[in-house]
Amino acid sequence: MIAEAGRMMRIAENTRECLVCGTRLSRFNTGTACSSCAREEPAVGAPVMPAEFWASDHMRDALASWHMGRVIFAFRTHPMHKSPITQLDVANWLDMSQASLSRIESREAPEKMSKLVQWATALHIPEELLWFRLPRQNSAAEVDRRQLLVLAAAAVASATTEDILPSSSSATDDFDASVPAIETAFWAAGNVGSDQPVREIGQLVALARRITKLQMACEYAKLGPLLAPAITDLYRQAQGGKPRDRRAAWDALTQVASETSVALRARGYFAVAWSAAQAAESAAKRIDSRQGIASGAYVRSQVLLARPESLKAALDCAVHTAAQVGPDATTTPEIQTVGMLHLQASLVTATMGASPHDHLAQAAEYAAQLDRSTVDDPTTIVGNVSFGSANVALWNMTVAMEEGSPERVLDLAHRLDPRSLPTVGRAAQYFVEVGRAAAARDDHTMSLDALLRAERIAPQQVRNMDTVQELVGHMMIKAGRDLVTGELGKLASRVGAVAL
Repeated sequence: MIAEAGRMMRIAENTRECLVCGTRLSRFNTGTACSSCAREEPAVGAPVMPAEFWASDHMRDALASWHMGRVIFAFRTHPMHKSPITQLDVANWLDMSQASLSRIESREAPEKMSKLVQWATALHIPEELLWFRLPRQNSAAEVDRRQLLVLAAAAVASATTEDILPSSSSATDDFDASVPAIETAFWAAGNVGSDQPVREIGQLVALARRITKLQMACEYAKLGPLLAPAITDLYRQAQGGKPRDRRAAWDALTQVASETSVALRARGYFAVAWSAAQAAESAAKRIDSRQGIASGAYVRSQVLLARPESLKAALDCAVHTAAQVGPDATTTPEIQTVGMLHLQASLVTATMGASPHDHLAQAAEYAAQLDRSTVDDPTTIVGNVSFGSANVALWNMTVAMEEGSPERVLDLAHRLDPRSLPTVGRAAQYFVEVGRAAAARDDHTMSLDALLRAERIAPQQVRNMDTVQELVGHMMIKAGRDLVTGELGKLASRVGAVAL
């Protein structure tokens, strides 16, 4: 009698009546015709769960994985349900087959934005807990091209990895083919035997701005061929142009040389990157440009950081220049470039095993100053628009990883929306840091997911990063066979990693 009563209570809890004829149906059935009245039932979707449901460790851990399959599994097996919800019932809510849901929960990590939005909406997941944004009505005008590129971190096409990430890229070929000409342009410093007319200063300044945008977008295929001709023409204008144009030419050369150094370092050309960094500082000193001197010192310190034996030189370069330029920094370009010097100093300090937090605090102060008020300087195009509060938060993640604190990295990652970062390179770095932290916790699936997101945002930058190559090499030894023979193995081939 007691057992029968319990069975009837469970039936009552998990069934409902047809809204047309009253026949008893599954409580979770959605959009299915009632067999008794042959009338299409109104859809019944997922229940709206209270805040404590989402605040539980059960759901928080699943949401932290950025894997919708794990989120769905956690939802239907949540202890708050009197009994787990079946895959078939949830599949009906999400408009898919039970077999598809089983694959998603156990293996696949769908990233197509339309599906993520559909499923998050169907389950009534609070938006603030998601790793992507739900669309807003009439919001298309608010999303520019840069934001769309960054949104690729959470919304990639449904194509296979091979379709969207070919093994060879014209970006590599076109940029690499340009490096000898770039090196020669710095060597010659405008002293070339060409009869080609020098472009007007206005054209060159506009070109310098375009070069900055291309470097920020990691569009190396377009960037490479522009650099050597721009460098040569800027040197010729600075040294032999009209007197009124020479300052603008040195200023633009400072910016172009700095961006060239960043691009060359990202592609692994450290010697040429060093020449570009020195050229940037030299050009800045010709016109006593404080932001130019800071920018040149930043890229020079970046190149020095690539070699363990030059870490002290990298730190001295950043610290001494920040002390020289920082006290008088008042304009937006000056604050941007000095702030980046402190971020660079924090990373070098952490790499050397010392405390980086004074430099991080200094950078945060400069970012706050930039947020409160800005004084633009129309006489210069030199600056670092990537500097700001979001970028400081990202560098905190990088520094925490250097300090061996993966839990802190992931905690910081939850507080920083990667879509708030100013460049695609910075957004890619966000996911690289998440990947490194996840791997340190032996969560190789999460690490791989993050690295693939980073690669999709800025493939040529990410594939050439030493940290990514080393990380993938370690994961090839430690990860499970299903990953090694699957996407991880393919990623290892693309980044040139070997098992360590």
